[in-house]
Amino acid sequence: MSSFAIAAYVIGLTLLLFERGNPGLGIVSRIPRIGVRSGTTLLVAIFAAQLALVAYAARHHVPYLGWEQMLPLPIAHDDGPVIVHADLAGAAMAALGAGASLVLAGLYAELGRSGLGTAGTRWVCAGAAAMGLLALAAPALSSADMYSNVGYALLGGAAYAPPDRAFDGSFALINRWWGTPMVPAPYGPGWLAVLHLTAAPAPTLLAKLESLRVLGLLSYAGFVAALAALRMPGRVLAIAALNPPLWLHFVANAHNDMLAVLCVAAGAALLMRERPLLAVGCIVAAGLIKAPYAVLGLLIFTAVRRPAARYAYMGAAVALTALVSWWLGGAPYLAAVTRHVVSRTGPEALLHGLTAFVAAVILLAALLGYKRLRTGAFVMPALAAALFPWYLAWSIPYALSRQRDLAYLLIAFPAAAALLDTVFFRNVVGLGALALTLACAILLMRGSRPRPILDAG
Repeated sequence: MSSFAIAAYVIGLTLLLFERGNPGLGIVSRIPRIGVRSGTTLLVAIFAAQLALVAYAARHHVPYLGWEQMLPLPIAHDDGPVIVHADLAGAAMAALGAGASLVLAGLYAELGRSGLGTAGTRWVCAGAAAMGLLALAAPALSSADMYSNVGYALLGGAAYAPPDRAFDGSFALINRWWGTPMVPAPYGPGWLAVLHLTAAPAPTLLAKLESLRVLGLLSYAGFVAALAALRMPGRVLAIAALNPPLWLHFVANAHNDMLAVLCVAAGAALLMRERPLLAVGCIVAAGLIKAPYAVLGLLIFTAVRRPAARYAYMGAAVALTALVSWWLGGAPYLAAVTRHVVSRTGPEALLHGLTAFVAAVILLAALLGYKRLRTGAFVMPALAAALFPWYLAWSIPYALSRQRDLAYLLIAFPAAAALLDTVFFRNVVGLGALALTLACAILLMRGSRPRPILDAG
């Protein structure tokens, strides 16, 4: 039973109930405003501190096995080892997450008053460049998924049914973590094709890992560009480009969700320009990277006014994703995906099932054209088989339709991601931080107030 997961489910459901009782939900304007120079500097510093904590956890846990020391990028993980001074590390990560959210809120408020301007744009670009360099040079990982993706790149089409033999040379380190045979790939055939084009040609294990980071960087930059194409204002682009957990999970750790989110955002931008067939293609591409985005991405079609056309595009996207996935992956792909469904018992199973049901109802209501709940985005990760911080990306398609909803999500992303971190939160510090964040969230939320930073519009 995972105590952090139980608390996370409770927080998500509580915020939903609180919003239902306060229709004018918003973050009040009492948050101190932070200028673009100070905000950028603070966010870069927070990200650097988070990377330092991950590096500390990767090299200071018990037991620290000999083969782990041979990894080119060591892993801070939650599979048994205990971090030295775990309480202090957990408290520090919680403080950095909460601090990043407060800085993003203050920066968003100040840019709403003064605008971004040319000088502000330069600061944001410089800050994003600095965070990109830090992410590419990060000395450690907070997830072993990059190693599995290198393994899938080596296996190619056999990734859905890996052979019972280890890789050669230094690549055998992948099997020390992921077993022999490897765990079958849970990703779509589109992602395997991307791995073949990016990681497979790199000569060494470290080079393959870095190629995935470069792919993550390009996906992240593409996402911000897609937001610009959606005509999001400069302050939304700023808090998207300077968001520490986005850099941590989707560049430094190169999780593939950002590429799928890019496809969804690009589809929304194309739909805005009345190119629905290309938008359908983007959602199919997202689903071929990671299957859940074939459903989450359907939310972009709620912008189509004619119901017949709207549901035709949705049906076409789902049908094409299913057909192409079956054509390229077949039964082995389906078997690999179902293998990753996690069975639970006890309170976590009950709360996960309840939260997943609520998330499914909220998602269905949005697809049918009903009003979206701002806090509804935060329960979307419950649709996954397990909770991880990078699954907060599943919330982005839900929040993408309204600028203020997306801004609310991006501002809360650092605190939420830190609190979902299974590496640092497995003790009373994590639960205390969760409770404190919930209390702060409720205090910051009010009914309709004058001059809100983020209102319910």
